[in-house]
Amino acid sequence: MKPVNFDVEPQCERSKLAVATTLIIVGIAASISVTGCQTSGATRLSQTGGDGPSALVSKPVAEGIPSAKGTATDGTRTAVEVRTVAFNQVQPEDSEQPAPLEPPSPVVSAPEVILSESELSEPAEIIDGGLSPASTEYPIDLMTAMRLAGANHLQIALATERIREACAQLQQAEVMWVPNLNLGIGYNRHDGPIQDTSGNVIDVSRQSLYFGGGAGISGAPLTGASGGPARLFVDLSTADVYFEPLAARQNVAGAQHARHVAQNDNVLQVGLAYQELVRAQLQVDVAQEAIGNAEELVDLTKNFEDAGKGLAADTQRARAELEQRRHQLAGARERVAVSSAELVRLLRLDQATQLTAVDPQPLPVELIATDTPIESLVTQGLSRRPELAVHQARVAETMTRIKQEQWRPWLPHLHLGYAGGGFGGGRNSDLQNFGVRGDFDALAIWQVQNFGLGNRARQNERSSQHRQAHLQYEWIRDQVIAEVTQAWSRARYRKEQIEFAEQQVAAATDALPLNLKGIRDGVIRPIEAQQAIAGLAAARSLYLASVVDFNRAQLELIRALGEPPQDAM
Repeated sequence: MKPVNFDVEPQCERSKLAVATTLIIVGIAASISVTGCQTSGATRLSQTGGDGPSALVSKPVAEGIPSAKGTATDGTRTAVEVRTVAFNQVQPEDSEQPAPLEPPSPVVSAPEVILSESELSEPAEIIDGGLSPASTEYPIDLMTAMRLAGANHLQIALATERIREACAQLQQAEVMWVPNLNLGIGYNRHDGPIQDTSGNVIDVSRQSLYFGGGAGISGAPLTGASGGPARLFVDLSTADVYFEPLAARQNVAGAQHARHVAQNDNVLQVGLAYQELVRAQLQVDVAQEAIGNAEELVDLTKNFEDAGKGLAADTQRARAELEQRRHQLAGARERVAVSSAELVRLLRLDQATQLTAVDPQPLPVELIATDTPIESLVTQGLSRRPELAVHQARVAETMTRIKQEQWRPWLPHLHLGYAGGGFGGGRNSDLQNFGVRGDFDALAIWQVQNFGLGNRARQNERSSQHRQAHLQYEWIRDQVIAEVTQAWSRARYRKEQIEFAEQQVAAATDALPLNLKGIRDGVIRPIEAQQAIAGLAAARSLYLASVVDFNRAQLELIRALGEPPQDAM
């Protein structure tokens, strides 16, 4: 199936209208050309294959693990490399800062959106879409997962369709002034008293027939049959003609920014789900190492028991430890399956797919330096978050609505129309005397609703909507500041937790061989190694959790700043 591309954002372009009107006896011909919305481009998906993740810790007990202050295989200390990706720099105090975010004034023009005939996939294709790999096991890395996140996600598709809907509403607002083209036939018959133009009441039996067409700026019927002159009805408001396109453009801009919000949120969800898959897979490796150590402890205690130097109770305790570790391994494998299924759901892949993270070991990925001043990050978040842009557009739209109601009593309502066709009739059942008939109506009407009280009520309504939009904007602004601060704090302190966890792993790694040596030298009982085995497994699990949680905090911080996480890597 051809992949659906949601990476290219629909844009709007003001409709180019060519209206050629030729008045003839039987009507008017109008030619209107209006274009539609499309999404162009092709999605390029990068899928990286590779070997499955290597064991987090698959070394013998006497060996160490890589850590910032851990023990290498030769007994020397080595440092864990922290991969830092340049994303932002601390801004100097004299550098140009973004202007404070203020509720914008109404925007007269929004980003243009190119509208043309599109070849969109059917909704069923979008819903049923998804990758169906030939193999049920599919290796994936973080960058590939985040690229796939925006390729076929329903929330992004929904946001894209809302842009198209806003574009269509903008088109409709821009062509309000274009005449409607009408064509039809009308029949009228009257029997009984009627008043003539001089005021006399006469008894008349007559009928008439009209056929023709014309163009008019109104919803009223064109003059025909035996109808009289046009009445003073209100139809096309010039206030709406001017202000509706302005408000519609703000609606388009808000829908475009809302799509960015959906894309950022979805990519973050996928990134966090991938980190959980990494956590689950590497926890399996930790459990497997603990099982190997527990099996060695069982053999050791059994040998001491057989030699008469140990207790049977110690052997049974060692076997209980082994079974507990096997239970933990089964739970870790369960979490791998569940995490893979959740990532498959978010990426909308075939449900039979089993995803495997290719990360061989837990590696801290520092996308944003944790020593970056929080003031600089807050400034970036306030200037980049699309949620704020959505509400800015809403504030501008409501301000346009206020001006629209303020000008409404001062701008006229229009009714313009011309109709031409054949008309004939006669007394009783006679239909004759056919000839050509033409009628032109032009009305300009100023309306004060309910002696002005109705206009005032509508202005108050629009003012309240504007204040609501302003309050929502301020609420989102406070939320952005809180999200940036919270994500920065999590990343900062979780980095410290990694350092402490590294030291704990190093100490636990050194402790287990010393316990085994003490057992062989007869200094301590064999069962004393049980605590060392449990301590090493707990230290490795804590280190793994610290690294994964740090990477999650980095992704959350990127999203809090208003950037898609994949753009920062």
